[in-house]
Amino acid sequence: GQVVVVLDPWDHPVCLTRVWCLFEIMHAHLMMRAGQSHGDAPPSPPSLSREDSQLARSNPSSPSLGGPSWKRNRGSGQSTQRALHLAMPSAERERFQRAIQRDRKGVLRLLTAFDARQAQASVEADRKLILELIVSRFAPSGLTGS
Repeated sequence: GQVVVVLDPWDHPVCLTRVWCLFEIMHAHLMMRAGQSHGDAPPSPPSLSREDSQLARSNPSSPSLGGPSWKRNRGSGQSTQRALHLAMPSAERERFQRAIQRDRKGVLRLLTAFDARQAQASVEADRKLILELIVSRFAPSGLTGS
């Protein structure tokens, strides 16, 4: 599958405030990593809450985002489908480019310094389950999330 992360606004992306979006980003990251190293298999999605299941059934089709992007695995000579794409509206892209020109390290710090524990979901049980998955895959040992 393909995941498009829309950075809008680029400096405080709404998608990083939603736990289901973080789950999709995590899943795409693990799929790419597993495809490169055959290491960690991505986790199965948590059981959908009743509300999310109803929402998924009411909107079964998603808009086409065009053809897949391809990248070449370094050293392997094989092409693999990239699962994670970043996108932003043109006005945000211009703001982003100006910010990179002013402070490249600051931009990187801003985009990687969010706290997943602050992400929200419409169902608290979903939020807790997804945060447990994120902690189990990415948190340094001894760190717990809540």
